[in-house]
Amino acid sequence: MPGSREPLTSTIEIAATESPVAQPASASEPARADEGHVLLREVGRERPATIKRVLSDIYRQNRADVKGIHTRKYGVEVEVRGIYVHNDVIYLHVQIANNTNISFEVDYRRFVVADRKAAKRTAQQQRIIEPLRVCNDPSIVRGHQRQRIVFALPKLTLEEDKILLLEITEKDG
Repeated sequence: MPGSREPLTSTIEIAATESPVAQPASASEPARADEGHVLLREVGRERPATIKRVLSDIYRQNRADVKGIHTRKYGVEVEVRGIYVHNDVIYLHVQIANNTNISFEVDYRRFVVADRKAAKRTAQQQRIIEPLRVCNDPSIVRGHQRQRIVFALPKLTLEEDKILLLEITEKDG
């Protein structure tokens, strides 16, 4: 169709770097005894209330501890602002900036561990990683606005030939 385009899928590559991973400011605070005791989903050895508190602290502080991990496509920019680790949980602070006049509706987002470079004739190995928790998961980013999201991911190790991808796909794009 004239004027139509493929749905926007923005993929950002998150690879291991030489720099150390930052710690959230409140990660050293002890958990309160009255915090939730119901484990709704596997979160490793971390209590859900602690994960929620760390997610909120990272979101509230809004620090940009990581530079240079971003992608831009069709006027939408996705940037990793921070990568943190606390008790075997990885926290990713991500910002989506919609620099267009049209709202960006998120169809789905997923984390994938994939081969760094796949030969043209070989099948690519992919493993989907489900976030343990998400802080501020928007379904829409209005035109000329920014939204920040903090993801809590289970502990994972990336081999040298693997990368972690965050794929965000636009609904009806």
